[in-house]
Amino acid sequence: MEKSSNRRFGVRTVAAIVAGLMVGGMCTAMTASAADDSAAGYSATAPVNLTRPATVPSMDGWTGGTGAWTLGEGTRVVSSDALAARAQSLASELTKFTDVDIKAATGSATGKDISLTLDASKKAELGDEGFKLSIGSKGLEVIGATDIGVFYGTRSVSQMLRQGQLTLPAGTVATKPKYKERGATLCACQINISTDWIDRFLSDMADLRLNYVLLEMKLKPEESNTKKAATWSYYTRDDVKKFVKKANSYGIDVIPEINSPGHMNVWLENYPEYQLADNSGRKDPNKLDISNPEAVKFYKTLIDEYDGVFTTKYWHMGADEYMIGTSFDNYSKLKTFAEKQYGAGATPNDAFTGFINDIDKYVKAKGKQLRIWNDGIVNTKNVSLNKDIVIEYWYGAGRKPQELVQDGYTLMNATQALYWSRSAQVYKVNAARLYNNNWNVGTFDGGRQIDKNYDKLTGAKVSIWPDSSYFQTENEVEKEIFDGMRFISQMTWSDSRPWATWNDMKADIDKIGYPLDIREYDYTPVDAGIYDIPQLKSISKGPWELITTPDGYYQMKDTVSGKCLALFTGSKHLDVVTQVGARPELRNCADVSVGQDQRNTANERNTQKWQIRADKDGKYTISPALTQQRLAIATGNEQNIDLETHRPAAGTVAQFPADLVSDNALFTLTGHMGMSATVDSKTVNPASPSKITVKVRAASNANTGDVTVTPVVPEGWEIKPGSVSLKSIPAGKAAIAYFNVVNTTGTGDATVQFKLTNTKTGEELGTTSVALTGSLTKDVEASDYAASSQETTGEHAPVGNAFDKNANTFWHSKYSNPSANLPHWLAFKASPGEGNKIAAITHLYRQDKLNGPAKNVAVYVVAASDANSVADVTNWGEPVATAEFPYTKELQTIALPNTIPSGDVYVKFQINDAWGLTETSAGVTWAAVAELAATAKATPVELTEPEQPKDNPEVTETPEATGVTVSGDGVANGALSLKKGTTAQLTAKVAPDDADQAVTWASSDDKVVTVDKTGKVTAVAKGVAKVTATTANGKSASVTVTVTEDSEVPGPTGPTEPTKPGTEKPTTKPTTKPNDGKLSATGADHRGSVRAGRRCGRRGSSPQRPLTLIGSDRSIATGGPSPTVRGLLVYVMRHGLAPPGAARHLPPAGGYLARGRKREKPPCGGFFMT
Repeated sequence: MEKSSNRRFGVRTVAAIVAGLMVGGMCTAMTASAADDSAAGYSATAPVNLTRPATVPSMDGWTGGTGAWTLGEGTRVVSSDALAARAQSLASELTKFTDVDIKAATGSATGKDISLTLDASKKAELGDEGFKLSIGSKGLEVIGATDIGVFYGTRSVSQMLRQGQLTLPAGTVATKPKYKERGATLCACQINISTDWIDRFLSDMADLRLNYVLLEMKLKPEESNTKKAATWSYYTRDDVKKFVKKANSYGIDVIPEINSPGHMNVWLENYPEYQLADNSGRKDPNKLDISNPEAVKFYKTLIDEYDGVFTTKYWHMGADEYMIGTSFDNYSKLKTFAEKQYGAGATPNDAFTGFINDIDKYVKAKGKQLRIWNDGIVNTKNVSLNKDIVIEYWYGAGRKPQELVQDGYTLMNATQALYWSRSAQVYKVNAARLYNNNWNVGTFDGGRQIDKNYDKLTGAKVSIWPDSSYFQTENEVEKEIFDGMRFISQMTWSDSRPWATWNDMKADIDKIGYPLDIREYDYTPVDAGIYDIPQLKSISKGPWELITTPDGYYQMKDTVSGKCLALFTGSKHLDVVTQVGARPELRNCADVSVGQDQRNTANERNTQKWQIRADKDGKYTISPALTQQRLAIATGNEQNIDLETHRPAAGTVAQFPADLVSDNALFTLTGHMGMSATVDSKTVNPASPSKITVKVRAASNANTGDVTVTPVVPEGWEIKPGSVSLKSIPAGKAAIAYFNVVNTTGTGDATVQFKLTNTKTGEELGTTSVALTGSLTKDVEASDYAASSQETTGEHAPVGNAFDKNANTFWHSKYSNPSANLPHWLAFKASPGEGNKIAAITHLYRQDKLNGPAKNVAVYVVAASDANSVADVTNWGEPVATAEFPYTKELQTIALPNTIPSGDVYVKFQINDAWGLTETSAGVTWAAVAELAATAKATPVELTEPEQPKDNPEVTETPEATGVTVSGDGVANGALSLKKGTTAQLTAKVAPDDADQAVTWASSDDKVVTVDKTGKVTAVAKGVAKVTATTANGKSASVTVTVTEDSEVPGPTGPTEPTKPGTEKPTTKPTTKPNDGKLSATGADHRGSVRAGRRCGRRGSSPQRPLTLIGSDRSIATGGPSPTVRGLLVYVMRHGLAPPGAARHLPPAGGYLARGRKREKPPCGGFFMT
């Protein structure tokens, strides 16, 4: 069943930004008040203490003005036609963020509006990417010299207004980037990064005004001398064209890289003839044989294949680590080749450099500039590296960056300090450390510094590497890079530190959060629950339980075997099964609720994660989270190099690249009724109840009926309400029930269970539960921190980090010269409130590594009245508690005696001894603390009932049918006459009006009359039959149909040409109705034939011919004497002398009518009944 979701992000909505919280963990609910609609536009008076919301990168040089501007009702985004698409995009974005309906428009702007202006004359001031932003009486103005400049201005507008503050102070700023290139390396180089992920990544880059991405990836090779390299992972031409087009619209240059001549295994593993052989003849698929002309041609052919797909003017060939793990001494053929090619005395380094120059020449002929990694610069004898090659400097060995500056090279800073790796823990960007330690774009690997204003320094970038890739999913990577992406944005655009510390910057970037594209991305398009998935029957008939993971995937558990679906077996790249045709299997289920820090279970855990995406016709695709191929039912016709040796049997489920499958990769998910529960906070105390959300899902093909959710709590816990009743939930939908829970006396782990029952019968339909931890204490306010020492040189680890509620930061004792020795202590003021006492101290060791945690500790407490501050305490007395901590990073708690003073106190936490780097090694002399806190007894609050949702979906009850009537062309008093071979349309009306109007039609004798499912009657043969309409609950009504032969005069109600329902023309209602709209003064029920006299005269009256009235005023039989006479009858009926469709209101037999008056004798041309 499709997941219920909320797609609004405005400040007026209650829901938090779920996508941002799940993948990134940085987005907060936007809770600030919306603007007063009447105040939209400029005001000369600004609210007191109004400040401008932060942006990243910062807009330095802001000049404040007078007054303020407010976004509100009537605000538009106004632009020229050339910027109309930008205006529409910003208007839509702001509408979703603010809940104010913002329209895009062209023309002149007012003071209420946001205006986007393209002004080429500003090029000298703003450059290609800069913009000017002004807020004042003319509204909010964004001016750029280029389209991209204006676009970057809209990013700052969006960031300011998405934080919940819709009133901005007046002022102006002009900003442009410090560096030309600002961005990232994205290595999709042996495993696949999904195109969804790349799209989101590009949106995030654009939001941060980043403009460069180096994409090491494989374009699916198709040439005769390259196509055997089409192993996974690859991208199709359409894949690349789509994301390059998106990137270019954001001003982002996507530069492809095929690493060479090293790191080429994904290209060369099926081409041994191009692999470099060592002195023993052993070939290495990682190394291209640069002495082989055909191997060089192979690489150049790959370059050719990338033409027309990428739009950049650059080509990156890598050129790093050709001899990693070995040396040229083991490849004497390269020495021979070098001397032959480059002259006597030439070395393998000359051959290597000559290869780089050759590729440089080749790409220059295509109008491109070459880029390489800095370790491609080696010492040579006879060959010099071309100077126009851009050097991306990542590796501290070899030539120093200052030497390259002196040689005039163009440099980009790609330092390892800005690396992430899925497996190598040393490669984790520490944005806090870099910010606090004044890193800048001129700071190269190993801390080597050049002038950050060097005119050939293009900029800097972060790099995202896979390495051993099962340790993290791509969604976990997305979350991990959040801080570092914002750090590099700030350093490369603004090159400034407007925030005093990283913690200050971190608070603002968290408030800004992700851009809209990431927030709106549906990571989990179906609810967790039980599903039938018939396409998986070759693995198990199921049903399957889908369990959502913290990183936005599903674990798929077979409810029959209790095992979970995994892609675990097959040939691998970077330890991930990339083999095309690899088959999933059932394995013991791993705990997928844990995060990436649980490295020992990563392989089992992440191979059991599956990405489900909504596709066409209500079906879904399923992809392994790590490989991003598609599960599909094998046809036996798929073509790929891997399938030549391992082909799955037709009809079995296996993974294939998306371009090899079609509808055989679509899966039907038919949901069972189920229930799940989530809790706002798993940690509960009497002062802080927690809210539980229970979601009840209807099956995909059936309503639930009325149901009741009833909680069951353990002793010592309280929950409200005692139950929630839900109206019947429509098939495929979900409804929500809220509960508040608190522990009154219970402590430790607890489970709250929920039962789902049928409200009417009491039948149990399902259960679910949530796990909680109860404590009778709560953290108290801490202030006035102090420490025996703190490290701020080697890393930024001040004492405040131990009290910032952020487990990712920490205090560290001083270790730079001179280092501090044991014992180490931290002290603070604890304020539990008047009359209350602190009850315990909690301690959390630094979380990034375990290298000497505290072992023996002591706690001292003195009354705050004894001194003016922590620093003034001279006598701490004896410790009130001591403890020995285990060798762990887990939270530790020290209970305090009841003898300590009440009210505000000073606390000293002293580390007397520490563990070693391992549990068995000698203790270290330093100390670190991530979080330190005092807790106090929690004062209970009254538990209240939460307000229940008002928009839960409900099945609209349909009342039982109480009766049915049948009408139609020519039906009168339950009878209908038809000539053989003619038809009539009957209509059934079920009472009451809101009852199910569906009926079943039947004929008592199909030999006389037939009736189809719509009520259309066909006269088959002479005779009488009944046509009956029956409702779903058995109510019925009938019409007696008499069928006559063609030669017979039909009965009084038999039409010859029945009117099709819905084709009648509307009639004009009369302003007056002679005889109340009836031909009979009494309104009696009359039937008969209408006859018309043609004319009167001395020769007597013409014979009277029959004219039959049927179901509407225009349905006059052709048996009448002339169009004139027939038309007169129509006129009479339309003007109230007979109501439309009411032949029964004609006078009785023998009567007649002319000019609206009844006469004793028929007038000339009059109508009369016979």
